[in-house]
Amino acid sequence: MPKLNDYADMLRKKYPDSEAEVGGKFPIEHIPSGSLWLNWILGGGIPKGKISMFYGQPASGKTAAALQMCNSVGQAALLDLEGSFSTEWAQKWINNLDNVVVFRALSGEANVDAICDMASRGIELIVVDSIPSIVPLSELEGKNEMAAQARLVNKLIRRLTSIINQSGTTILFINQIRMKVGVVYGSPETLPGGRAVPYIASAIVKFRKAAWVEEKGEKKGIEVRVTCEKNKFSVPYREGHYNLMWDGRVDKEEEYARMLLQTGEARQAGAYYYIKPTGADEELRFHGSEEYTEYIREHYVK
Repeated sequence: MPKLNDYADMLRKKYPDSEAEVGGKFPIEHIPSGSLWLNWILGGGIPKGKISMFYGQPASGKTAAALQMCNSVGQAALLDLEGSFSTEWAQKWINNLDNVVVFRALSGEANVDAICDMASRGIELIVVDSIPSIVPLSELEGKNEMAAQARLVNKLIRRLTSIINQSGTTILFINQIRMKVGVVYGSPETLPGGRAVPYIASAIVKFRKAAWVEEKGEKKGIEVRVTCEKNKFSVPYREGHYNLMWDGRVDKEEEYARMLLQTGEARQAGAYYYIKPTGADEELRFHGSEEYTEYIREHYVK
């Protein structure tokens, strides 16, 4: 029997387009988002060179989170399959739109070919918005074929798997929620596009709109609750929440305040908040979340 290191070297030479490492020591990097909480539940962001999926309710911050991730890469592509892209709105979330190509085609087959072409050319991040809008040509022609969309998405995943292993492209699918009819027991929620993406995805995050963020009675944004339902590279089932403001930012002060409570660096007892600054002998006490958040804004957020 050859030594494993020698055998791994032989495999790499015999199959030039392959990877072989004893112990599977392949480095994993992440693409961070614009939210500390989203980064935390994902273990640093969505994994590079892998497939991930965001899904959830309408207007729950899925697309905004995906657009903010474009700021963390050099080149990105957005497949606007829903036809809802707005340059003015996207500029709130993306710092430089010149680094992003926006594409849409009529048929699902054309979009599938475009995704594979972009991935093979090494585009760093491809955002597919969204899976339900991948419409097969047969459906456009009025034909009624069973599971045509699911088969098309499955074909896309099979092609992408080998391509992104070579190019290192990251794929982020955005999906929606549908409801099953007549379900008595269990969750009635289901996802369009079949099961191929949930099975292959390295990370899956569910988005929910928890509440409105209001200032002086005017709605300024939403509180987003995120749950990491699958994570192959970090701890799964973490939950977090952050305030997504409609001026194109995440409320960092609120995020830091909640994150310090999560990590135990601060604590809450009733209406009072306690925090012990580095080097201090005693805890500081604040009455109410506004006083606590104001202190965080002045001393933690830069």
